[in-house]
Parts: sequence; structure tokens; C-alpha cells
Amino acid sequence: MRSPKLIPFLLTVVFLLSIDVRGAGAERWKLFCEGENYKRWQTDFFDFYYPEKCQGLFNEETVAVSSADDGKEEIKKQVNVLKETDTFQYYKFIRIDLYLLNLLQKTVVRLQAADIVDYSSDHCKIYVVTDSKRFANLKGKDEFSPAGNVSVDKKTRSILVCATPASRPQLEKSIGYGVVSLILREYMDSVNPEGALCDALRIGLCAHCSCLNAVVEPNRIVTRPYLLEDKLLLPSDLFWPPKMDDLEKKLYFTIQSRALVSNIMLASEPKFVEYLKVVKGGNSGFRNSFQYLYVSDKWAGSYDDFCNGLNKRIFYPLTKEPMTDPLAVAKWQKALDDEDADPPEKKKLSTWERECERESHIHRHPGIKKVYYK
Repeated sequence: MRSPKLIPFLLTVVFLLSIDVRGAGAERWKLFCEGENYKRWQTDFFDFYYPEKCQGLFNEETVAVSSADDGKEEIKKQVNVLKETDTFQYYKFIRIDLYLLNLLQKTVVRLQAADIVDYSSDHCKIYVVTDSKRFANLKGKDEFSPAGNVSVDKKTRSILVCATPASRPQLEKSIGYGVVSLILREYMDSVNPEGALCDALRIGLCAHCSCLNAVVEPNRIVTRPYLLEDKLLLPSDLFWPPKMDDLEKKLYFTIQSRALVSNIMLASEPKFVEYLKVVKGGNSGFRNSFQYLYVSDKWAGSYDDFCNGLNKRIFYPLTKEPMTDPLAVAKWQKALDDEDADPPEKKKLSTWERECERESHIHRHPGIKKVYYK
């Protein structure tokens, strides 16, 4: 006869094993999303697996009747109502697919990866769940990411998505962030398999390409119209980020990283692509790999100059004053132009002397034909 004390122990073991069975990975996502209530929609590059019905949030008008001295009065109110609806229509999958198609094409062109990344025969699988608890049980341990409603399996080109009414406004961009992260990893595995980007450039690139400017959680979106200057993250937190459980800090990290990559790619997109081919070390290696990162002809002669100029050159336009006062942007740009203009003594130099001075700032990396400024 079994001991009564053994029964709770066995139940605990069964529970733990069941958690493991429901754990992360595209095979388990597929298994869960092949149930009888799930549907599949296949497009040119993406396969969507989604429940036929979901709970949607709708704004409806209600009429309340109140008593007054001169009779009854009708008061109309707008209220949010949860009700069952068609998942495909509610989350606008056709629009999401068009957005992802455009995103895929633009990202492949930016990375010059047409011969590396091909989704035409091996589609990207997008598994949609509409329950945040189920998502938590199924998702894996992901990289530091602002798209908390998305989990990525890079080995199988698969994405698990938690779609809820709360995350709906940013659903396509958060899925897009996951797609770009897949493309970036495949590209790096091909051109630089031992390489690793620092988190700021990795997240910044994915946010830049997907246009994500928020932190998206299964039941919450965190965003703001501008950043506060006194809360801007320091370079040490950007390039060696601590654990960020605080969603506002994660938002600052995302927006600042996106702005950084946007500016670097504006300076020279081809040179940034070349940087991806040589970068090593992730966060810990960023100081050393910085010498291969082209930022500007005028700015960032060294890693320290680069860090010291970030707030003034990159992050100031994200703050309240330039976001609310167009004249502030013009003043900021003029101040930078004046600072970057050649000082009077340099204008007196001959063409040959100026060329020699320019060459003195160039570092040539063995085996790399292109030139990168320190």
C-alpha cells in the first residue's frame, strides 16, 4: 500500500514533468498549434498558425437611464467590452503579412543578404497564442529584447507570438522585430559565425528595421512621446547593460539604441554591413571592435570621444525640447555644424597637408580592404 506522504511527492513530479513537456521550442509550438481549433494560413514567405476564435476588446456605446427632477435622462457612455471574435480579422493578419513582406525585402537589401537569406521555399513559421499564461509556458529563454510578447527559435525560423488586445497596437512591429532578429542571426552565422554584436547595436538594428519604438509585453505596451534628459542611459549602461527588469529603462535602452543605429547607418550603411563581418565579442568586445565601426568623418576619433558625444549628437533630439519645439532642432543642428567646421588654423593647410592629417586617423585592419576610421 502506498504511503500517504508519497502521493503529494508523485503529484509534484508529474507536475514538473508536464512543465518540461510544455516547454520551449518550435516542435512544441507546432504540436500545440495543430489542435482542432487552430487554422493555418500560408503566404509566399510566412506560415501563420492561429486559433480560429479569440477574445477581442471592442468599444461600444451603452445607454444609462438616470432619474432627474424633471424626469428620466438618458446618458450615453463608451465602454470596452470583451467578446469572442474571429482571430484572423481581429488581428488583421493580411496587413501584418504585407508589413512583414516589405520588412523582409528591405532588411535583406540593407544587409546585402539576398544570397544568404531565402524564405521562398523554407517559410518563417509564426505560431500565435492568445493567452499570456500559455505563452509563458511555451516560450523559451530569449535574448534581451523589447519584444516581450515574442519568442524566437532561430534554428527553425519559427516565432511564437502572444497576441492580446493589450498588445494589438504594436503586434505587427513586435513580430517584425522577431523576423529581423532571425535574418540578422542567419546573416551573422554565414559571414561571421564567431562574431557577436553588442546588445545596443543588435537591438538597435532590429528596432530600426522593424520601426519598433516601444516595449511590448503580452498584456502591456510601454512607450512615451519623448525621453527625459536626466533619465538617458549612460554609455556604460548601453554598451554593458545591467539586468533590466524595469520596463522604462528597457524602453530607454530600445529608443536610444535604435537612434544610435539609425545614425550610424545614415552615415554609411555599406560600412555598417562591413562591420558586421568583423565584429567580435558582443558587449565585452565593443570597445575593441569600435575601431572598425564607421561613425562620422567629423566625430568620434576615439571610443571615448564617441561615448562623450552620444548625448549631444544622437540622444538630444529624442528629448522633450526638440520634440516639442522645431526651432530647437535647427539650433542644435547649427551648433553641431559650427563645431564640426574646420577651425581657422586647419583652413590654412595645403591640400597635401590636409590629406596627410586625414590619413593619420585611419586604421587599416589586416585582411580587410575597406578603410575604417577610429
